[in-house]
Amino acid sequence: MKTYTNLSQALKEREKVQVLDLRAQGLTEIPVGIFQLTNLTELYLYENQIRVIPPEIGQLTNLTILRLAGNQIEVIPPEIGQLTNLTELYLYENQIRVIPVEVGQLTELTVLGLAGNQIEVVPLEVGQLINLTILHLAYNQIEVIPPEISQLTNLTQLNLACAQIEAIPPEIDQLTNLTQLYLEYNQIKIISPILDKLTNLERVNLESNLIESVPSVIGNLKNLYDLNLKNNNLINIPSEINKLFKLQSLNLGHNRLQKFPTQATKLSNLRQLHLDDNQIQFLPVTIKNLIKLEKLWLDGNALRLLPIELSQLTSLTELHLGRNRIYQVPSELGNLKRLVTLNLSRNRLTEI
Repeated sequence: MKTYTNLSQALKEREKVQVLDLRAQGLTEIPVGIFQLTNLTELYLYENQIRVIPPEIGQLTNLTILRLAGNQIEVIPPEIGQLTNLTELYLYENQIRVIPVEVGQLTELTVLGLAGNQIEVVPLEVGQLINLTILHLAYNQIEVIPPEISQLTNLTQLNLACAQIEAIPPEIDQLTNLTQLYLEYNQIKIISPILDKLTNLERVNLESNLIESVPSVIGNLKNLYDLNLKNNNLINIPSEINKLFKLQSLNLGHNRLQKFPTQATKLSNLRQLHLDDNQIQFLPVTIKNLIKLEKLWLDGNALRLLPIELSQLTSLTELHLGRNRIYQVPSELGNLKRLVTLNLSRNRLTEI
């Protein structure tokens, strides 16, 4: 299928044109000639300076993909609801404040990208988008998610990062096909037990919230390979975390842990472990079990001694131990032949 990048040429062959790509061409408006291309199925207008989507957009009823990200659009016209064949709609990084209720008519949508706008309210009509697999609403001003989100049972990715959400909507427990959940940079205090039902989750990001504890049901997320709980108020981690056998990346940095979470040393597939900026004083000898660990962050703790068992982590390429109270480094660390980065700055070493 030919992709047209010149509108003049496209208008000469208007019956043939199905894909028109006018990205990054300095456009300040959508050229009216586009609306003559009634066979158009894919329209790419992102990274321009477009301010207005005219109502004529509703004439392009064969559109399946519409990309208008990176413009200066403030309003989505109600005529968008006429594009009932749309499967992908991208409006990232504009200045949109309101999602019109007509979006609910786009029942063929599989991807809806509205991140980086000024949206405050998610209309309950979004629940009509039953074929949606990806919903991206990050970097907005959303405080509440309507319960109708529970109807999006085909959803695999839900991104609500950098909003103003205080609680995980309980209705999420019905989105059992979710594999990726992004809720970082919100004001969440409690991780709801709903996580017990989302057993298909592979990646969960809850960085920079107000979470004080992790429920034991976290152990049910057997498919999880990436868990980010950085910058919260955690004091400890439940022992059930040792059931996450597929986990490859665990970020517990910038919390209030006083002890190394020994239960994590049973995660034999772990490749990255962040424990920087906590209050950890000792490393357990069981750390030697993390044989696949490649990157270990322990900066900003209260470590004084390093166990020689650390030298058995022969897969390590990065070891960060800065800003501790270490006064001696065991010579056995010389066994870490793959090590590329070793950070020992701001300790109490007299020699290495």
